Amino acid sequence: MTISRAEKSLYRSLKIKKEREETGLFLVEGIKPVTEALLAGFPLERILISDNVAESERLRILSLANDKNVAVVSVAYPEIDQISSLLNPEGVLAVAKISAKENLLAPLTYPALYLWQINDPGNLGTILRTALWFDCRTILLSPESVDIYSPKVVRGAMGANFRLTLRTNVDIHQIEMILAHDNSSLWATDSSGTFDKPTLADDRFILAFGSESHGLPPEILQRAAGVLCINKYGYGESLNLAVSVGIMLHTIRQK
Repeated sequence: MTISRAEKSLYRSLKIKKEREETGLFLVEGIKPVTEALLAGFPLERILISDNVAESERLRILSLANDKNVAVVSVAYPEIDQISSLLNPEGVLAVAKISAKENLLAPLTYPALYLWQINDPGNLGTILRTALWFDCRTILLSPESVDIYSPKVVRGAMGANFRLTLRTNVDIHQIEMILAHDNSSLWATDSSGTFDKPTLADDRFILAFGSESHGLPPEILQRAAGVLCINKYGYGESLNLAVSVGIMLHTIRQK
């Protein structure tokens, strides 16, 4: 079975942010990410699967898709190759629906991360995986951050994005509204801070991180209940952002 030229053109266009925004669709590539999307009950339009996929993987995806009432189309491997953003695609991809924008003041699941102008898609994907590992279920992204539905972010997240609450284009004014509405606290991370573990009565806090190149703006540092840092014992200008997030979440989660 093949897909039409129009469908192929549509799916290929989803590598471009403008097309994703206009169609409300994005691509999920690879066996694990597609499987995780199905397990999480994430809304999928359809799944394309090629004949080179191992029988066990094929049967599992078909079973999960059937349970979730998601259409699966068997195609030749070149069809996948022409659509995929990968050099050597695994032979499975899904067309997923971008989540509808949530009410800004809808209750958040805490703790949460606020990422300020994050521009590296690989870093963001890894941060999503790390946040889920530490049961940090809400990710807030500032304006001018990388598109959370870009192929590199989705691939790097390895399915974590399907189990998180993701809000984009959240500016400082909106953070103020959330803090007031939820009676939560904001903590910032910056080299000017201290390594002391914050005293938190509960998990109702937002932890803010800036980009590696620019950090957080003064407005966030001044608004924060406290500013935290990671001690440096050796040499180096900065830590990778995703590594910093992992270290800080591990530190905070220690009882």
